[in-house]
Amino acid sequence: MEVRRFIIPYHWGEILRGYPVGCEHFGTKHTAEGIARRKYKQIAGEPLSFWWNMGDKGDFITPSDPRWRHGTIADWVKEDNIATNQEDFYCDVVKEAVRAEIADYGIGKCVGLLWGNHEDKIRKHNHVNVQENICTKLGVENLGFSCMLHIIFRRVNSTEAHMFKGYITHGSGNAQTRGGKLMKLRKIMNQVRDVDFVAVGHMHDIIIETAETLQTNKEMVIGNKEVVGAITGCFLRTYTQGVEAGYGELRNYDPVPLGCPVFIFDPTHGKVTVSRD
Repeated sequence: MEVRRFIIPYHWGEILRGYPVGCEHFGTKHTAEGIARRKYKQIAGEPLSFWWNMGDKGDFITPSDPRWRHGTIADWVKEDNIATNQEDFYCDVVKEAVRAEIADYGIGKCVGLLWGNHEDKIRKHNHVNVQENICTKLGVENLGFSCMLHIIFRRVNSTEAHMFKGYITHGSGNAQTRGGKLMKLRKIMNQVRDVDFVAVGHMHDIIIETAETLQTNKEMVIGNKEVVGAITGCFLRTYTQGVEAGYGELRNYDPVPLGCPVFIFDPTHGKVTVSRD
């Protein structure tokens, strides 16, 4: 587990948007490559936005993996160079969003990259650390499998600062129903109460939740603290017409929404919310 601090200058009244983009699974024909590219271009073009990756950047499935389906691999993937092809493809897709900066503050938009179970499996069984390779190629932070993230907004020409604490993780488990996924999200939100927002990947859905916790302030006054959470979506289709069935279709998984939610930060009023983008 990692802990990272990300400092962002801001002017009074500015609203900033944080995108938890992930589960692209580049390397399979079931990935909506065009939608993923447009999302990263959108982030690069928004002056007051930033992002982090939730893991499973590539599909990273090799012929020795029981999930391997020859008919589903993308045309640009060479079977004798799967890891490198998918690393390079991901870096090409996101490079503009990595180079872009927040407004005119000289701060890069990319907080860093989580790794997921697909990066982990190819590391264990094929001895290729694709996560480390990608972070090195892009020059960005490796956030591990899960990360406590402190986002500090510092007001320009002022000593005023506001910190939002977040917990971001690739996630785990095989919940398939909406109720099961929501319970997984709630469980994680209950585990990390000292945060303002929670982002969980892996479950290939976009589900938003709000929780209230009881607390007291320095003046010993009782109040509620709101924590917002989200399952952060994916760019992998479960069913693709004219393409050999992938492991999702073979298990009769539900169709899923493509894309990601967005966390909306209002440092002036100390508020963070989350919505479908």
